[in-house]
Amino acid sequence: MKWIAFIVLIITLFSCGPIPDSSGKVYDINPETAKEQLLLSLNEIIEDDDDNDEAYFRRSKLYYNKHQYKEAYADIKKALKINAVENEYHAHRIVLLVELKQYQAALRSIELLPEEYLFDEVKKAKLLAELRTGKIQDPELIRATMETLHLKVGVEKYISGMAAWKKRDTLLAKQYLEEAYEKGEKSQDLLLTLCAIIDSDDPDHFKYLEKAVTYHGNRQTRILLANYYIRNGDNVKEDSVYNVILKIYPKDVEVLSRKVALLNKQRKYQEIITLLEPLYESTNQLDDDLLLADTYFSLKINDKALAIYETIAPFDTTGIVKRNMNTIKWRSDSKKKKSDTLSTIAKDNVNSHPSKLNK
Repeated sequence: MKWIAFIVLIITLFSCGPIPDSSGKVYDINPETAKEQLLLSLNEIIEDDDDNDEAYFRRSKLYYNKHQYKEAYADIKKALKINAVENEYHAHRIVLLVELKQYQAALRSIELLPEEYLFDEVKKAKLLAELRTGKIQDPELIRATMETLHLKVGVEKYISGMAAWKKRDTLLAKQYLEEAYEKGEKSQDLLLTLCAIIDSDDPDHFKYLEKAVTYHGNRQTRILLANYYIRNGDNVKEDSVYNVILKIYPKDVEVLSRKVALLNKQRKYQEIITLLEPLYESTNQLDDDLLLADTYFSLKINDKALAIYETIAPFDTTGIVKRNMNTIKWRSDSKKKKSDTLSTIAKDNVNSHPSKLNK
């Protein structure tokens, strides 16, 4: 508790601005310096006592004020894990969910929050979440809410566009969203909604998709870019997208499957093995194993395919693994029969021409 008292004292000091001493001389406390000192103090408290939910909460608030929302959210989750009944923590989590654009989750959480904990910042977060999810659709109400939240014109156009899209008015949605983009709104939802509205043959479709990758560059936008290249038959660019994703997520099974299918189509079998073997050796993930085993199977490297199939057969619910194992057995039997047949023919030839042996 002495640590918390110390922290409250620091907060009080740097929130007050200049502080006079007993002689009347003024000392200016730099808020940023005080915040850094507070952060160091909170780190020490948590290091000494990682079950201190209040310290996690205070540090989360500090991160929030520094606009470090991911770090703030991680801390409030830890605080709630220790003390799940503290409604003030839940209220702060709602505000962070909205900052992280998790609007639906925020609205669900607000429904469970007691009314006395609907602080002003929570009410503002609720209004923004309702705007962003299209729950407020009346133009006048949208405008009034925008003014309340002091939001930019671009955001107003974005909200109106998403509301029109929800009503399936694609022409009006496109008009508003493009205006929002011109006003500086570049959220992922806006850009991908424009992609959904605009036909894929239209150059603007690729323009907004490329902007989504440029501004956000996450897995979802890159997969959509790969799909665009697939539709246009550009295998080289499709493959380059997969390579970027796999640098970040080397064990992404969907992307690995897509890349394997692409390499398989190009008959680059050795590249498939080079891609998958290290994963098989390091992770033994069921889906990774299956991709590698199927590649060995296609190349008729039967012993390696069978070795992997045998390990994953108990988990196979499709019957494909068992079928491929039977095919390998049939291949082996056929090869043995062929070998036996050739051996028999060779013996018969020797027996029917004994004079050749003497020569």
